[in-house]
Amino acid sequence: MKFSLLSLAILSIILLNVAFAFNQAQTAQRVKARWYAGSIPLVLRPTTADLSSIASSTAINNSIQEWNAHSPVQITPAASALNSLSFSTDSRYFGPGVVAVTSVNFNQSSGKIVSGEVRLNESLSRTHCFTDNPAGGTCASGLNPIFVGDVVAHELGHLLGLAHSEVLDSTMFYATKRGQQSLHPDDIAGVR
Repeated sequence: MKFSLLSLAILSIILLNVAFAFNQAQTAQRVKARWYAGSIPLVLRPTTADLSSIASSTAINNSIQEWNAHSPVQITPAASALNSLSFSTDSRYFGPGVVAVTSVNFNQSSGKIVSGEVRLNESLSRTHCFTDNPAGGTCASGLNPIFVGDVVAHELGHLLGLAHSEVLDSTMFYATKRGQQSLHPDDIAGVR
């Protein structure tokens, strides 16, 4: 009986502990890349052929607010800054099927992030379209809809220094899926 109770107690402890799978970007010396400033000024260029500037801006700002609610470093829209978020058709940045990319520049020895650039792939227009509908909605000509808020939330996680997570429901999961605009406890643990 003692063995069974001990086994049950250990199993309970294991099951009650939440395991996180978030990853943080690192330098070659395995120093975690992170911002040292309290805020990240970010120039927003929300113009895309798929959405009005208002619809695009609203989805982008909602993603910013979601991260700001949990991050010690606040993302603040700015008129001028080294950091930007924009839509792009420049194929140098995107491989086949790539929805967006984020470049983060950081000091190799300290890990201090000094700038970042988020680019959303507007040239996916042959197969996909960006939508402002979190449920996906519909696109013209039967294209596959991608909620811009899900993509932006994921890319802002990279801007904040997070890498991909293995947790399926997390914002930082490596593939685009519905619901990524809402942060998962794994994302929150990673950004803190």
